Amino acid sequence: MGQCLSGQQNRQEVNQRNASSSKPILKLPKLYAPNPLLTREEVETSRNEFWETCWAYGGSREIWEVLHNIINLLYEGNGESAAELASAAELTIPDNDIGKGAYDSKGAYYEIPKIVARIPRAFAEKEDSDDEQETPQNSLENGKYTEKTGTATQVTSVSPVDNAEKPEPLDSVIIRYCLDEKDYTIQINGNAPLLQAKTAFIEAGLDSVHRLFFLGRILQWKKGLRQQGWSPGMVVQAM
Repeated sequence: MGQCLSGQQNRQEVNQRNASSSKPILKLPKLYAPNPLLTREEVETSRNEFWETCWAYGGSREIWEVLHNIINLLYEGNGESAAELASAAELTIPDNDIGKGAYDSKGAYYEIPKIVARIPRAFAEKEDSDDEQETPQNSLENGKYTEKTGTATQVTSVSPVDNAEKPEPLDSVIIRYCLDEKDYTIQINGNAPLLQAKTAFIEAGLDSVHRLFFLGRILQWKKGLRQQGWSPGMVVQAM
């Protein structure tokens, strides 16, 4: 009788251990190398900019804060605590992979860019000739791009390409403006510098836009959308 009771207790202990070990443990996405490669500084800037503006993508600010904390816990190697935090916030994370985003209790989806969910395994080397990231003070005004560097202000005129024989086909770009939370569609040349798209922004009523974001990364006005990883159908955030 004693052996039977002891056997039942052992089975109960095993079942409890199995139940506890079967609790979902969240994980980071697999390592990857972005194409094109980004410098370490660009990656850090993109990640910081995303968390500063993620609320503009919709959803609850509180849930975004929880997701930020979850990713921090995962980088500390604490997957169990991250899972407990997700459970307390009633989040559903597909395949327990934070890189696949999350759903809150109301069914709203929170997409987390790969560069935010997992730091790349490789970086590009920084070149002195690369364009520096534009600061919030940079803006489009009266057909000119104003760039503040230190105490000096440099003004660059925006003009179309003179020697182009045939105009390149225009791309339809969806601009999500965070101030009114509406989507605007503009027609621009995705290969040309964004500076040349000022007229399209004005015609769409977006003349006050001074910062653009794509997948959590601040876009450079001196480069084209396609050069910065955009492709048709993707949404660009605007502030």
